[in-house]
Amino acid sequence: MKRTQIYLTEDEQTAIRQISLHKGASQSALIRSAIKRENAFGLWQDHAALPSLETRGAEERFIE
Repeated sequence: MKRTQIYLTEDEQTAIRQISLHKGASQSALIRSAIKRENAFGLWQDHAALPSLETRGAEERFIE
């Protein structure tokens, strides 16, 4: 695994911290999971049964 650094707004940092505490997962694990899901949605982007990412809120992407 490679280490990287990202910049988040204060609101994004607060949200990921709250989600992390709620789910009991690290912030890094949540970000990796979100990236994997984004790639999965890209594979199915033309599938009519799936909602577009534009219509989904950021919180919905992280919270299962």
